[in-house]
Amino acid sequence: LSMDDYKNALKHYFKVEYLSPDKENITRPIAWCYFKTGDFNTAITYFTKIAAENLTSFDLMNMGHIYWCLGNAPGAVTHYKKCLAAFDNNLQTFISEFNSDKNHLVSNGIKEEDLVLMLDYVRMKMD
Repeated sequence: LSMDDYKNALKHYFKVEYLSPDKENITRPIAWCYFKTGDFNTAITYFTKIAAENLTSFDLMNMGHIYWCLGNAPGAVTHYKKCLAAFDNNLQTFISEFNSDKNHLVSNGIKEEDLVLMLDYVRMKMD
């Protein structure tokens, strides 16, 4: 995974998943690998295997990214808002984490100019 060889990483993660099928922690890197290879639907499938109460702020951020890459902006906003809430509505933390994933979004088809628009929209929708 750290070498950006996502297809090969999946092989290793599947072995771990096979040996420990009840471990939710293995679903996160598998979902991320699918996101990085552009298989967004399978990435969502893996994230939904994680119990809702066990989703981290980063899981929610990644799910927002995946929904956005699927062309589902409302689904992305929903997950980004949940992520922001999981960050205790700390907008600076949310923006920092969002921006750290900028290259992943752009490499998966999101236009750079749309990144700022999404951040503005999420900021406007803060509860």
